[in-house]
Amino acid sequence: MATDRNKPKEDIGLLYLTVDLQQTMPLPKIPTSKAFYLRQICFYNLGIHVVDQTKQKAVCCTWTEDVADRGSVEVASSLLRFVEVDQSCRNKYHLVIWSDSCAGQNKNFNIIVLYQYMILKGYFKIIDHKFPEVGHSYLDSDRDFGRIEKIMRKHEAVYAPEQYREIIGKASRNNVIDMTDHFRSINDLQKKLNLTNRKVDENKQKVNFRDGIKWIRVEEFGDYLYKENYDEMMPFRKVDILKKKRSSRRL
Repeated sequence: MATDRNKPKEDIGLLYLTVDLQQTMPLPKIPTSKAFYLRQICFYNLGIHVVDQTKQKAVCCTWTEDVADRGSVEVASSLLRFVEVDQSCRNKYHLVIWSDSCAGQNKNFNIIVLYQYMILKGYFKIIDHKFPEVGHSYLDSDRDFGRIEKIMRKHEAVYAPEQYREIIGKASRNNVIDMTDHFRSINDLQKKLNLTNRKVDENKQKVNFRDGIKWIRVEEFGDYLYKENYDEMMPFRKVDILKKKRSSRRL
């Protein structure tokens, strides 16, 4: 992780991210024990820590549980929204992401579909997603969350999502994205791109996706590459996920 984090200093075209969900925050947040026994709405914050050649910052994608869940569709939608609107992503050819291995959020086929879309749209030429060893998943995003929680402790009462967003924005001047109207149907995108989740690689070897993969790379539409280690000298294994070859596709 430290090696990848330093690469943007030498390569202006590389963007490094860590991605993680902060611990859920209750709405309303009030200083009384009665709130413990009441049904509260959860406020979610997907933290994206950004490092490029000139700076680092935190971008926070936020929503409430009455708008959406906190699964792979929401993570993929937040990453896509970030890429679409944040200036850090402009003129970058290589995206490197580190996140934990939570299968329901970060390590799943919906994320692969998202990267296929990004490659097809020309947002990046190479996308790497790496997963640290279990027990070694402290990310830059966790440091961002610590600053948010420090400021949060100064506010006894929070009654609305806008108050949470204001507090998050004040913590190291984080950029805050309201995801309320920006969630995408990743399942529909998978069908539109004509992709399928194959369980074997091009050599007919079973893909141990959940427990084995440490590194995913997407650089061409229609397949992804993976490794079960972080060794840059080891070759990738390839998985074809295109149902039917097509010469062109418009989105």
